[in-house]
Amino acid sequence: MIGAYYTTEGAFKSTLILNNKGPNQIVVTPILHGQNGQTFTASPIAVGGQSSSEVDLNLLASIAGSQFRSGSFEFTYEGRLLEIGGGLRIVAVIVVSAIQSSGKENVGKENNKSSIFLSCIFLSAGRNDDHGRRGY
Repeated sequence: MIGAYYTTEGAFKSTLILNNKGPNQIVVTPILHGQNGQTFTASPIAVGGQSSSEVDLNLLASIAGSQFRSGSFEFTYEGRLLEIGGGLRIVAVIVVSAIQSSGKENVGKENNKSSIFLSCIFLSAGRNDDHGRRGY
């Protein structure tokens, strides 16, 4: 199954979170799909047994090229059905400048504040292909 839409444009940071529910290490291969049909297969990532790992999609997109700044993703692995789960975290950080006016010494000084938007999409369905691999 192909995963959700991701974006690395502007102030957005996209992270794929992989969760290995099994006892053994599993090697996962992330695959990015550009909006014009291009495909980029990233280097495999080892996820330890009963642990999680984060994959920086901004970094993968910068390696893959500008056509992968946004699109969809999938990941494949060899193992039991639903042994690996995944989630997508998209965070946008917006810096807002505010002028402080409380007290003479603070007049005209800027105070940077950050607002964060967080969106999580969790994937839990899987598919089998002819080679026994599981894809999410």
